[in-house]
Amino acid sequence: MKKACIIISALTCILIIVSLFVQGNSFPRRKYHGVLYRSEYMIPAVLTDETGVFWYSHLGKNGNYKKIPTPMQVYIADLKGDECIIMYKDDSPLSNIIFADNVPLSSLQYDETEVEKARKKKNRFQYDYYSESEVIVFHGEKDHKTYRYKDSKGYPFASLLGKQKYTTNNLFFKELILFAGTNALFVGIISYLSFRKISATPQYIMLMILNGIMALVPIIYLAWDHIVMIYLYTISF
Repeated sequence: MKKACIIISALTCILIIVSLFVQGNSFPRRKYHGVLYRSEYMIPAVLTDETGVFWYSHLGKNGNYKKIPTPMQVYIADLKGDECIIMYKDDSPLSNIIFADNVPLSSLQYDETEVEKARKKKNRFQYDYYSESEVIVFHGEKDHKTYRYKDSKGYPFASLLGKQKYTTNNLFFKELILFAGTNALFVGIISYLSFRKISATPQYIMLMILNGIMALVPIIYLAWDHIVMIYLYTISF
């Protein structure tokens, strides 16, 4: 039991330190482009009048998108009185989800019952565009902020999870401190029990379990990053 505990503790320490100095310095410089979004509702609608509608994407206002003919199938993603934010996804091989803000409801055909239900919900629309060096977070046309990966305040993945402003360095540094403190406590207890010639098996088992859980953190973190990448490529309405 003692040898098994030492092996698991050593592996956990190695995983945390590697994550601290390797992942923390490189993540999240991902080599892909993608979009994530968050809304409490996505109400199907038809845009019948595109006058004054400006589409936003990672290419900027209207980007290089050719004018989209109306009527077109869209989704109401956020309500603002008599105006709303709508989203659209084209069917091209390199399709991208785009949005338009301050669109009059009078320019849309929609289910009024669904819209009234949506008004009662607390919603905070969020559209995140990820590139190789930054993520731009939109809450609307004039409400957006850019987070660069090289800055101290990282923005790994937001969207459905909400904002998470931390760097992997800080995350694994805190875990390292927790690991050191937990092991120091148990080593002290085990040493005391050994001095009193009392079996420390329960303490070894508890320490193995705790260290095993902490060893999973870097693994899950890496796995989750890959899940997000897959989601970015497969996201659709």
